[in-house]
Amino acid sequence: MKHNNRLWVYELADAKFEYCFLSGKFRYRACSLNQKHRWGTIAGSVKSCGYRQLRVKIGNETIKIYEHRLAVYLNTGKMPSDVVHHIDGNRSNNRIINLQACSKRYNSSVDQWKLGKTSKYTGVYWNKASSKWKASIKLNGKQIHLGMFKSEKKAAAAYQKALQGLEVN
Repeated sequence: MKHNNRLWVYELADAKFEYCFLSGKFRYRACSLNQKHRWGTIAGSVKSCGYRQLRVKIGNETIKIYEHRLAVYLNTGKMPSDVVHHIDGNRSNNRIINLQACSKRYNSSVDQWKLGKTSKYTGVYWNKASSKWKASIKLNGKQIHLGMFKSEKKAAAAYQKALQGLEVN
């Protein structure tokens, strides 16, 4: 699902749902009698990918909104950046202290080693065939090989040097 960044959808969702900053839960606000949801019940559902989402019905159209993106909007009053990162890695934990707006590059690099990666450093991987550490970086959708290294730290240094070169340009 592509991010729904239409401001009016977020404002409509704010009118329909109440957000608790401490628990990270969304609850239904007062509803009309013909609606099936009662005031105060927990809103939303968990998708198969682990993120919670809300549904806002407008006429015959149902619009889906990720809860973490709406939580950031309600806390800051601004539309979320490209990515909202869950600091503890739990995609359904939408407490505001667990959410952080960040870049796609940062979000993909944070805690990679917890996800079964071979290195704790971004852009560094163990290559079994050569028994060396491989450094690579992604630029414009293409993977760029930076070299093979005996040391994990040297591979990480090569990645950092390449990243700094990208940020300068």
